[in-house]
Amino acid sequence: MKNLIWLKTLKKFDAERYIPMARIEESVLEKVAALYVLNLELANIPWKTADKNIAMLKLKWWEECIDTIELDLRYKAHPFLKVLAEMVKEKKLEKNDLKKLVNARYTNACNEPFLSVDQQTDYIEQTAVNLTFMALNCFSSDEEVGDKYRIAKYFGMPFGTARLLLGIRALAERGLYSLFLEKKTDYDDLFSLKINDNIRKRIRAEADMALKFLKIGIEETYKFRKREIFSVLKPGLGYIPLLISIRKSPDIVFQKKINLNLYDKIINQIIFFLQNINNDR
Repeated sequence: MKNLIWLKTLKKFDAERYIPMARIEESVLEKVAALYVLNLELANIPWKTADKNIAMLKLKWWEECIDTIELDLRYKAHPFLKVLAEMVKEKKLEKNDLKKLVNARYTNACNEPFLSVDQQTDYIEQTAVNLTFMALNCFSSDEEVGDKYRIAKYFGMPFGTARLLLGIRALAERGLYSLFLEKKTDYDDLFSLKINDNIRKRIRAEADMALKFLKIGIEETYKFRKREIFSVLKPGLGYIPLLISIRKSPDIVFQKKINLNLYDKIINQIIFFLQNINNDR
């Protein structure tokens, strides 16, 4: 199992999700890894395909592929689909949930700005939250997790938000959108790599909301935090130091490479958990 090309791909391109998976038993690990690799395949299409129309065609192919995922011919080029197909047959996965991953990427391919905060939230729900929810369904028992989708949202929203914030500069340099902004002048500044008060306010609001989701999620999952099922929720926690730093100083998202020193990472993580503990008392 450790030699699966899927795991090598995840280790290289999605380390935040790959590292916590070490605690998952192999029968479940294969399923979670297959989901994550599908997500990578879809996420890469808009960024690696210069022609928008070709990117749309590729996404359409994947949409049709999911519709007919049970067919053996699908597994030849993408073996991980066989694992997902078995989960569909076992009713552990819904095709509609898999297709949400595809549909969200049409937004990336078209490079259309979010029209509202709600649309941006919906995008994260279709990607990071939906992926976390499907990963939770890979486990054989509920592990007393309660409402899986609600818990997936508490950890998936911060993960997806952090990645949007991290991508602001890189995407803006290519004239691509990543965050909803209310004014055209804000977008003009964004693409000129300038940050104004409106942009700072939006970035700070996103970081603050992400941290609030994580606080609630930690409170709701204390019963099974040491169990392997927490491995698919843990990736969001890795962004706590970054989100706190962004909330304090939104300007850092415009740096070419955001590097928090070890001291800042440790202090921010400690502060977050101490505040969470004090709120529980």
